[in-house]
Amino acid sequence: LGDIRAALGAGIGAGFGAPGAVLGASFIGFGTLARSSGFDLGQSMATSGFIWALPGQIALAELVATGAGLAGLIFAVALTNARLLPMTVTLVPVLSHVRWPRRLYYFAAHFIAVTAWTVTMQRYPDIPRERRLPFFIAFGLTLWSISMAGTIAGFFLVGMVSPAVGLGLIFLNPIYFMLMGPDKTQLKSTK
Repeated sequence: LGDIRAALGAGIGAGFGAPGAVLGASFIGFGTLARSSGFDLGQSMATSGFIWALPGQIALAELVATGAGLAGLIFAVALTNARLLPMTVTLVPVLSHVRWPRRLYYFAAHFIAVTAWTVTMQRYPDIPRERRLPFFIAFGLTLWSISMAGTIAGFFLVGMVSPAVGLGLIFLNPIYFMLMGPDKTQLKSTK
């Protein structure tokens, strides 16, 4: 049990590091966009809570603002989030262990997004197999919670933050990943 608690603690700690800070800032940007697009607070939070993938959320907010129909909204969100399927296919075998019931993998699947996937794929060689799923769930849940808080903050910051700054915050996440560079542990293993 102590090993699992350590994995949960490591996941939470990783979530409150640079990935969480960048994601939180990006979701502040989304919160301002959502409110500017006519979403109320509940809709803004539901979008972050259930879609939890900025490209799909941005597509939804922009299409709602232009008056697009329901079929167009569903298609756009599904198309932008189709990129998560290959991430899921590559991550689930990395996380799998006979100790964990299948329902935990379904729960964990909600947290598969670019940030959670990238960090977990970089760190998993150093995490014992039995601890990977608890690490990922704690990490993903922490990032998700930070994203929800960022959405709420951004929603209430509309008018205090210029639209250009709000949009700039949204693009912090992709810029962060471009600047992250290769993981040092991966470089060591290729020598």
